[in-house]
Amino acid sequence: MAHQPTRFRFRSYPKAIFFYPLMLAAFVCGGLSWMRPNLEFTGVLFLFVLSINFMIVSFEFSRFVSLAVVFLITTLIFAGLWLDVIPSLKLLIATLDFAAIRASAAFYLAVGVILFLLLFGMFLATRFDYWELRPNELLHHEGFLGDLRRFPAPNLSAEKERRDVLEWLLLRSGRLILHPPGHVPIILENVPRIERVEARLQEVLSSISVSTTG
Repeated sequence: MAHQPTRFRFRSYPKAIFFYPLMLAAFVCGGLSWMRPNLEFTGVLFLFVLSINFMIVSFEFSRFVSLAVVFLITTLIFAGLWLDVIPSLKLLIATLDFAAIRASAAFYLAVGVILFLLLFGMFLATRFDYWELRPNELLHHEGFLGDLRRFPAPNLSAEKERRDVLEWLLLRSGRLILHPPGHVPIILENVPRIERVEARLQEVLSSISVSTTG
């Protein structure tokens, strides 16, 4: 007989968890600048990842918005080709001195270390702030002192939402909504690997349902 799961832990993270691409870009640019100080594209690469990362954190890219952005970019490209704007744009870009957009290796590495410490701090914080589903209760562990909030697990329901396409691509994350009986819904944002978490929750809830009705 297969072993039935009896408990499952899961966590939600702050929005800043999505800054990990910027951290990686900072270390890459820092390493490249350290090995080859005369590289010209590191500053442009870092600013590109910085702008995309801030855009991901600042806005919500639903499926509709993502399709609209792709359609807008495609329309602008074809309109530029049709109206002969692209050659003028190329001329404008050629006049820009991208080589002037650069920083030292120490700067990139310092930014990378700061972001690493930030993300590591969030990781440590979630070791003391997490949710746990047990056979008869849903627990919310809070803080270093181990404070607990308890909710009934029988008849608990859970659902997931993948509202942001880019956040799902980065960490397969989404919103988890828990419905404890007799309580207001619990909304957990930025739950990584949301499909796996929901599947494990449904598995535990199924075992709870079987044990209470058996």
